[in-house]
Amino acid sequence: PPKIYYSLGYEENIYNSSLFFNYPTLAFYNYKKENDSYDKVFGALVGFNYVKEEYEDFIRYLDRYKALRFFYEGPYEEIPRVVEEAKKKFPEKNFSKDFICINILDPFLENMVVRYLTEIHIPICD
Repeated sequence: PPKIYYSLGYEENIYNSSLFFNYPTLAFYNYKKENDSYDKVFGALVGFNYVKEEYEDFIRYLDRYKALRFFYEGPYEEIPRVVEEAKKKFPEKNFSKDFICINILDPFLENMVVRYLTEIHIPICD
């Protein structure tokens, strides 16, 4: 079954939502070719049995995908560079320009940015 998440939108909108504070955070890094940078869109990962009816309009589904998955410890600002370095280790793979991060240890659990823990998924294109 696909993973379920609540769509929260861009960073300037997420801090007003209780969903952001009560569920693991997803960060979708969407590559923008025109300025060689990423837009970040956020979501809140939720278990199938915990979907709340009042938030049905925010529900999205993350289909299964093949990906290079790894953990990264450090500041969020370094994630795009870390992703590019990881891709270089597997030149035979056709990676997506976009990637997904799941925050494990974030500012709400850890006050030292060098100890933030993020699970990174770089989808592999068929």
